[in-house]
Amino acid sequence: MEQIANKLHNQGGAALIIDYGEDHPQENTLQAMANQKTARVLERPGEVDITSHVDFSALRDVTKAASDKLQVFPVVPQGMFLINMNIEARMHSLLKGAEDEEKEAIQRQAMHLVGEDKMGLLFKVMAVTQEGIGAPAGWPEDAVSE
Repeated sequence: MEQIANKLHNQGGAALIIDYGEDHPQENTLQAMANQKTARVLERPGEVDITSHVDFSALRDVTKAASDKLQVFPVVPQGMFLINMNIEARMHSLLKGAEDEEKEAIQRQAMHLVGEDKMGLLFKVMAVTQEGIGAPAGWPEDAVSE
């Protein structure tokens, strides 16, 4: 995160950080995944993905320590971000030329991304921008950097 902050400080621009986690430290989030299912962490070394939840507050702290010329916007749930980015219009655009079987898949996948019982609340989005450009797309216009 420090390298990203330094790039933004020196070159301008914006960064979106999207991952699962919370806006505060958590304990015991180490987990393993295989074929989209949880697995034992030490089971099948090299064949399972080992991961943990991101602490977005730590990313914000590192960014702020790297530069006082950057804006860090509040962490929002992925579902809200995608809805604000008009995922519904994108879905309808994709549905226009799709076969019936594809239409079901497109709708199911969109709901998987925004559904509160799926990725919509589990995944979070944080934005970091250079100073003075206002709230990025996906955030309310009156969003204030932290």
